[in-house]
Amino acid sequence: MGVVFPYHPRGGRYKLTFTEAQRACAEQDGILASAEQLHAAWRDGLDWCNAGWLRDGSVQYPVSQPREPCGGLGGASAGTGGGTASGGVRNYGYRHNAEERYDAFCFTSNLPGRVFFLKPLRPVPFSGAARACAARGAAVAKVGQLFAAWKLQLLDRCTAGWLADGSARYPIVNPRARCGGRRPGVRSLGFPDATRRLFGVYCYRAPGAPDPAPGGWGWGWAGGGGWAGGARDPAAWTPLRV
Repeated sequence: MGVVFPYHPRGGRYKLTFTEAQRACAEQDGILASAEQLHAAWRDGLDWCNAGWLRDGSVQYPVSQPREPCGGLGGASAGTGGGTASGGVRNYGYRHNAEERYDAFCFTSNLPGRVFFLKPLRPVPFSGAARACAARGAAVAKVGQLFAAWKLQLLDRCTAGWLADGSARYPIVNPRARCGGRRPGVRSLGFPDATRRLFGVYCYRAPGAPDPAPGGWGWGWAGGGGWAGGARDPAAWTPLRV
């Protein structure tokens, strides 16, 4: 069991060669998905109107809700994807892997540790995310880790948080009003301005790693009254009793 997730970096859509797509997936704790894995994800409801590289060097994308900008209202294009008027996997075939650029469809099936949301006393800029997680014996979660936690561990949190690539996302298992629509999934807010203090952070703690701030510990600025005064340099952040 695993999960397929679409991915593009901060630079925008359709920026990755095949080799760069392989690297992007690896950086987010995944590998390029196979055509069979993408087809299975489509059967489970994956709907994504941007083409991405797959492991075999083909470029495809899954459409569960047919619409004109996403390959028309009919079935899939030529290829192995299949499909009917209810949707399908659109297939561009095998592309020039060193010259053409698309997004990536990544796959992950392993999450030995735990992803958790860390809510600071105040929202933090992206530069503070790593120190916040480190204070809890963890690292900022990667995109693949958040998708795995959503799919495999049923993580459900209607609060956006920073991830390691600078994106902000949140996982929804039980869709509800004000949480991004009627379908489960990992919602994305894209790549916000990294200097704005908008979010908490999703952290990943490896198996066996201790939590150095259990129970009544949080984190923030030390000295001169903590949040009320003193150092505002993120380098000065330290665990604080709350």
